Amino acid sequence: MVIINGNYNNKNYFAKNYTSAKLSEDTKKGEALFESLCAQCHGQYAQGKIGPNIQGASISNINWALSNVSMMGSVSTNPQLKDQKNIYYISRFLESIKKGNNN
Repeated sequence: MVIINGNYNNKNYFAKNYTSAKLSEDTKKGEALFESLCAQCHGQYAQGKIGPNIQGASISNINWALSNVSMMGSVSTNPQLKDQKNIYYISRFLESIKKGNNN
C-alpha cells in the first residue's frame, strides 16, 4: 500500500472499504459528481494527479479553489459546479475519504 501525504493510495483498498453500500446518499451523489468533474485532475480518490490531493476538502475549500485557482477556470464554468448543492455533495464525498477515515 502506498501512502501519499498521509493518505492511502491503493485502488484495491478503496474498492474493498468504500463500497457504495457504505456511503450515504449524499456521499454517493458526490462521488458520481467528483468522478465526472474532478477525478481527471485530482485522481479517482482525490489523492492527487495533475491537481493536488484534496481528500477532506470542505465546501469553503472547493468554492475558494473554483474562484481563485487559475487552472480551475474551465471547470468552474460548468453549470453543475454553480449549484451549491452539488458542491455540498462533492465535499461529503471528499470528507468520506479524508485522512483518518481510511482505516
